[in-house]
Amino acid sequence: MTALAVVPLPQSVTETGESWRLDSDVTITATGPDGLVAPVAELLETYLRGPGVNVRRTSQTGASGIRIVLTHNGSGDESYRLTTGSAGCVIAAGSPAGVGHGIQTLRQLLPAVWLDAAAPRGTAEVPGVVIEDAPAYEWRGALLDPARHIIPVEHVRRFIDAMALHRLNRLHFHLTDDQGWRLPVPSRPRLTGIGARRAQSQRSLDESDLDGTPHAGAYTRAELTDLVACAEARGIVIIPEIDLPGHTTAALAAYPELGNTDVSGPHGVSCVWGVHDTVLNLDPATQGFCEDVLAETLAIFPSPWIHIGGDECPTTEWERSAAARARCRAFGIEGVEWAQAFVTTRLTDGLRERGRRAVVWDEAADDDLARDVIVMAWRHRRFGLGAAARGHDVVMTPCDATYFDWYQSDAAGEPPAQPGVTTLATAYGYAPRSAEAPREVRERIIGAQGALWGEYLPTTERLDDMAFPRLSALAERAWREQPTTNADFTHRARVQLERLAVLGIRGRTLPGA
Repeated sequence: MTALAVVPLPQSVTETGESWRLDSDVTITATGPDGLVAPVAELLETYLRGPGVNVRRTSQTGASGIRIVLTHNGSGDESYRLTTGSAGCVIAAGSPAGVGHGIQTLRQLLPAVWLDAAAPRGTAEVPGVVIEDAPAYEWRGALLDPARHIIPVEHVRRFIDAMALHRLNRLHFHLTDDQGWRLPVPSRPRLTGIGARRAQSQRSLDESDLDGTPHAGAYTRAELTDLVACAEARGIVIIPEIDLPGHTTAALAAYPELGNTDVSGPHGVSCVWGVHDTVLNLDPATQGFCEDVLAETLAIFPSPWIHIGGDECPTTEWERSAAARARCRAFGIEGVEWAQAFVTTRLTDGLRERGRRAVVWDEAADDDLARDVIVMAWRHRRFGLGAAARGHDVVMTPCDATYFDWYQSDAAGEPPAQPGVTTLATAYGYAPRSAEAPREVRERIIGAQGALWGEYLPTTERLDDMAFPRLSALAERAWREQPTTNADFTHRARVQLERLAVLGIRGRTLPGA
């Protein structure tokens, strides 16, 4: 079953002993509701096109052809059935997502050269298989953090394709933080005019170790819209994160009046990492700012889910600010310790009114948080279990198993990273659902996510090195509950690294390769 070196490993693989020959003349037949089957057929054509290969849609597929059968059962079912043999290849599923997963598995059955759109392809001999497959979790994600170091659009596109290859389906895009604001908001032009630029960057865990090099960059609305379309074509939803009311130093540098000006400021865009005391003030005008930002976010991103942050939000400034304390009294808030919950409630209510669902980090998951808000548990899995017990859907992303900005090993010579070690074995050993938890709690664990925070990922080369193969490991554990052995997964991960290299992504070389 594992000889095919597919990642994630499908739930069931049967080798039939006959092969499928894919030559330079590829025919595709697609049946199903046209508005649904046409996009996935076009995606398959995009993947197969290349020098020396003629791809065409037909009504009758030949012996070496590919047939897509989409029944569209009207549900969110992501299962698929893939068969290859002397009669060709058939990908059958009830939903476009299921067909998409079958296409990604097919890509891994083909020689790696077929992943390169510019490379000449030869005839491919594919072993005959019957694959029955479906994911264990609905949310299978990865976080990218361009707020700390902006990631070029073309590399985000490559990363999206790498995610699709792993059958991951949620890209969490962290667009704002203390060190940079990357989202354009036409009514607030200084957010990217000022907030997207910092004078220099911290290089190591020592805050005094600064590189002296300015860093700047923001995305345009057109670029973000293009990324949304690229992801959507591959069955991936981009979930934007606008961190509020903390992690807002870059916004305060652009618009100082949003801050607690009676006790703090003026601020520049932060050049150092870590938790900052700077938070938004509680004035009604600042609520208007949040509404403007979220309105633009919703206009760009059609995602059903919008992440509003909520982590690491100190109350220090609010405690010191007479204006903030007065606002709390006016709002009927007992004390400033409840101010964040008040802000979060207004934001989540506003998103709900607009037909979207809020996502927050586990610090914001107090007892009064609306139960329809999704909680991401990062500090420890126990916070996720607690939120699930209170009725929230939970995405597990505990830092000790899924934060891939942590060191990969404790070996000397590793480049700077966040303190802590997450090995490949740790990532592969992580089970999002805890067997000891009650069934109703386990059922609210809707998925898992790997995080690539950008503080120590200043280049795309560092990003790729830290992402893979650890994200490959998490992708498999989010797809199937039962792992194989570490040795088996490592073998398949080596092959997957070769595929990723063809896509232009260079992961960490595994020992013994």
